[in-house]
Amino acid sequence: MGLGVVVVVGLLGVGLFKATLPQPISIGGSSSPTQKQEQQRIASEQEQLKARAEETEQKRIAQEKENQRLTAELEQTKAKAEAEEAERKRIAQEKENQRLNLELEQAKARAQAAEQSRLAAERATPTPVYVAPAPTPVYVAPTPVPAPSEDPVTRAEIAEQELTQAWLALTSQQRDAIRQNERDWIRVKDSIAITDPRRAQVIRERTSYLKGLLTNQSNLTDSQNSLDQAEDTLNRVYRQLWAGLTISQREALKAEEIEWIKMKEAIPKNNPRRLQVIRQRINYLSSCKERHSN
Repeated sequence: MGLGVVVVVGLLGVGLFKATLPQPISIGGSSSPTQKQEQQRIASEQEQLKARAEETEQKRIAQEKENQRLTAELEQTKAKAEAEEAERKRIAQEKENQRLNLELEQAKARAQAAEQSRLAAERATPTPVYVAPAPTPVYVAPTPVPAPSEDPVTRAEIAEQELTQAWLALTSQQRDAIRQNERDWIRVKDSIAITDPRRAQVIRERTSYLKGLLTNQSNLTDSQNSLDQAEDTLNRVYRQLWAGLTISQREALKAEEIEWIKMKEAIPKNNPRRLQVIRQRINYLSSCKERHSN
């Protein structure tokens, strides 16, 4: 009896065990949940990659626009700086031109004042009237050269008297022919102090020049033509050299030219040395122009 109960219970247990076994999963039908999740993950990653690519492209475009903006600003700054530099140079050149024009006006004013003084002195000196039948000019005997012991002022005064006599001995036509030259010479003479020994020497050279006109008036015309040609050449070379110099170099050249002109004007125009000095100056300025052009 007890054995039979055990057997029945065992059989029932086996039957129950078989009835509760899990059924096998079929994979041949619709997608499983794991595959759907994988597909969703891949799709999500693709969307993220696409978004990052779009963001990178937007950043590149923005950076390119920024580079273009910076380049434009740099070009504008450069153009502004160049314009400011050009304006600064223009203002500096304009000031330099104004200064030169002012100096020129001052020089003209001084020349006019000196000319007025000379004309006033000339008007105060009575001009003698020559009634000689022949047009031969009157020759005035030269005053003896002052002794070396005389002071420079006395020498200059004696030389002025000789010069006045030589001037009055000229004909009116001769005076008119050299009147401008006489004005230029007076400015040179007045620039030399009366206590300077050179003043008497310059006056004596001028007296010799005037006396030379009395003996050979044609020499004046020939010499003047050669001097005029040399002066024209000198002025042309000077302007060419001036155009290629800086402001400081122009200042130095101008100071040097003023001193040279004083030296040149102290030489009478009938003296061959004057033409020689002008030609030497032309050669010097031409060599300076060649050095600056190279």
